[in-house]
Amino acid sequence: MSAQQSAADCMSAVGKGTFTALHANFAADGITAATAISVTPQVNVASATASGSQVRIAGTTLHSLMTAHSTGVKPGQADIGFQLARIAGAWYVTGMNLDF
Repeated sequence: MSAQQSAADCMSAVGKGTFTALHANFAADGITAATAISVTPQVNVASATASGSQVRIAGTTLHSLMTAHSTGVKPGQADIGFQLARIAGAWYVTGMNLDF
C-alpha cells in the first residue's frame, strides 16, 4: 500500500457502512471535514492505539460525542478505540472497536 492511498481504496464495505451511519451524528453537531481533530495515541514504533478519550473533535472527546448521540447510553458505558499502523511513513486506521 502506498502512503497516498485514498479513503475509498482503504475502506472495507463494513467500515464504509459504519462510518456512513455515524456521519449524521457528527453533522448534527456542525462537524465538517475542516473541524479540528487532535489525537494523543499510545505509540509503539510502527503501531499505535487511541481511545475515544484520546480523540478530541472541536475540543470535545469522541467518547462524549458518541454518548451524547446514543439512546440510553450513560457516560462511561461506551468504549471506542482505534488501532493505527505506520505504512510507508503515513499513519492509517487499521481497526476500530465500538462497544456500547
